[in-house]
Amino acid sequence: MMRKSLFLLGFFITAIVLTACGGDQSGNAEEEEMEPMIATEVIIPEDIQPGEEATFQAKVTQGDEAVEDADYVKFEFWAEGNEDEDNEKVEAEHQGDGVYEVSYTFPEEGVYFLYAHTQASDMHVMPKEQFTVGDGETEEVQEKAEEDQSDEHHDSKDIKVAFDSNGEWKPNEEAKLEADITQNKKPFENATVQFEIVSDKLDKHIFVDAAEQKPGEYEGKYTFPSTGNYELIIHYVKEETHDHISKQVKINE
Repeated sequence: MMRKSLFLLGFFITAIVLTACGGDQSGNAEEEEMEPMIATEVIIPEDIQPGEEATFQAKVTQGDEAVEDADYVKFEFWAEGNEDEDNEKVEAEHQGDGVYEVSYTFPEEGVYFLYAHTQASDMHVMPKEQFTVGDGETEEVQEKAEEDQSDEHHDSKDIKVAFDSNGEWKPNEEAKLEADITQNKKPFENATVQFEIVSDKLDKHIFVDAAEQKPGEYEGKYTFPSTGNYELIIHYVKEETHDHISKQVKINE
């Protein structure tokens, strides 16, 4: 009888330990699940004239949800050639539906730039945009816009992202998404990288986690459902660096 009791006691202890271990594994799996990156879409007014107030908006989302409680959205404006100066940052006011708005008056015409500094959910993004004030310099701005659509991008921390869709992706076939990220010409290692896919052909924004294959080289896989134009946003996060770039890709038959 004593031997049988000891056997039953050992059985129950083993069952309790296995249950606890199973619970820990489940919890770890939940903790490792990545939270979607925040994204900020900047809306620039069409006709901006010097000496007249212009209204800029930032639409902040996380996945397919509007962000209503951003820590802040601040617009930083500067004229061409003055990026390295201590430019004023103007905090935007929340309007609802994830939209944050700011008004600003430019003293003279020319080429201008902005950062929309956005802090939310312990993430920071700062999309950069360019625009004209007044009637001049439109050709120069167009040339700069074309440069920004190239396969290389620099940000304020000397980070360069190389990405090439190579025009070979087909609908309903698994596509390999690759980004080569460097900082000061060295691999940008051990970062968290996501590919965000946006299109009117999709019901929501799609987030694809990327794995680092080699130092600074990140890869994810996605199957595009149909032909057409897609926006591919590459998010990268590491320590104090939270940024992204946007690429336009076309899927052909």
